[in-house]
Amino acid sequence: MCSSNFFFVREGRRFIKIEIASILYIESQKNYSRIFLSARSFMISVPLKEMETLLAGADFCRIHRSYIVNLAYLSSFDNSKATLAGKTLSIGESYRKSLAAKVTIVGAPKKAALNVC
Repeated sequence: MCSSNFFFVREGRRFIKIEIASILYIESQKNYSRIFLSARSFMISVPLKEMETLLAGADFCRIHRSYIVNLAYLSSFDNSKATLAGKTLSIGESYRKSLAAKVTIVGAPKKAALNVC
């Protein structure tokens, strides 16, 4: 669990500060994770599962075996796709309910809201 609002990633010989709130989404690439920010991305040698643990308690949600998204940047979603910052990502079937549980859906019956997710 991340106890602060940032962490550092290594880039060459330097360590770059990543503000957790600035992360759009994280994509798994085998045993690596690519962290996407608005202007750039970073590849780190940390599996997505570890990133999920690091971000526990923050406004992030795993939506696919390959993606963790920052809910602050989520603009829309349906049964199979999520859109954030102009990028469309797949939602895995087993992750739909966890996304529905993390967001507030207003104006739809409870049963209908769960069917959407």
